[in-house]
Amino acid sequence: MKKFDDVKRATMNEEKGTRDWVCFRAAEAYLLAGEAYYRAGDVDNALKYINTLRRNCAIEGKEKEMEISASDLSVDFILDERARELCGEGKRWYDLKRLGKLIERTDLHNKKAHGNMKPFHELRPIPQSQIDRCTNVYPQNPQW
Repeated sequence: MKKFDDVKRATMNEEKGTRDWVCFRAAEAYLLAGEAYYRAGDVDNALKYINTLRRNCAIEGKEKEMEISASDLSVDFILDERARELCGEGKRWYDLKRLGKLIERTDLHNKKAHGNMKPFHELRPIPQSQIDRCTNVYPQNPQW
């Protein structure tokens, strides 16, 4: 996770740093485009975006070995690729929820949460402070 290191900060509590805070990266745009093409049934264009990203991450001279074929591509592969590329950037829950894989993938890959995820976890609780601020009836998400 060295992508978050900021070696110019005197301490971990120092607010001044030299690293930009990234809101959105080109790699995420490539992953989203690849996913969109895949889900629309255009595997050839999906592969172009995914393979461009994978070649960019390859060791020099090994770019061709990083490419995948149509038979490799699936929603699960795209989720795995997003995990590799966007690790630690706080997007995972949204990806899993958006693709309808939150419970399945949590049960598969998180032993501590296995069996504990329920359908209501696909919606997060609305903060009580938000509900209290409303002048009309503002319901909590079901089961929260």
